[in-house]
Amino acid sequence: MFTSGRGHTSSLTRQLLERGDSVAATTRCPERLTAALGDGADTSRLLPLAVDLRDEEQVKQAVNKTVEHFGGLDVVVNNAATARAFALEGLSEVLAAEVADFGIDVTMVEPGYFRTAFLTPDSLALPAATTDHYPGVREMVDNHLELQGSQLGDPRKGAEAIVSRVVAGGGPLRQPLGSDSHAYATAKVQALQANLDATAATAPTTDFPASA
Repeated sequence: MFTSGRGHTSSLTRQLLERGDSVAATTRCPERLTAALGDGADTSRLLPLAVDLRDEEQVKQAVNKTVEHFGGLDVVVNNAATARAFALEGLSEVLAAEVADFGIDVTMVEPGYFRTAFLTPDSLALPAATTDHYPGVREMVDNHLELQGSQLGDPRKGAEAIVSRVVAGGGPLRQPLGSDSHAYATAKVQALQANLDATAATAPTTDFPASA
């Protein structure tokens, strides 16, 4: 069960159906989901659910409908696009620790740039007018729009990697997808290590004196 759209989830939905899996996909527009899958897709095991994820009651109803329709729920994919990815990552770390004793695994899929429709103007909600402030942000947006069509990531390979990880079970908490994703994560770790090295001498100064 996951939130479906025109990016990774279209490839993921298609591959799961090809495998013979049953899929419940929440979306604001079920018609757009089935259109993205194409005429050749076998949708007999697909349960499209129109859900506004901001409405908690609709989410609960979607889960109940899924369990009633398929008899259970084995895997949940949180694919809702968010600008608060850092907060979501922190929540996922906490969730992984809290549900581990129940035999539930959590994996944070961290994709790089994949060649989907995510960066197209009709997918991004951009302001019609901007100011001269924050030129760095405007440059970043322009760079992202220019990236469309030349992203390194293959959506089908990305979906295959996610499915393989779920089928195999276990594995590290984070699953980087793409060489660019791995490079960004490596740079982040290196920056954090540099910060720790720079504060190694001052951090212990706030400790109580060691007992004699």
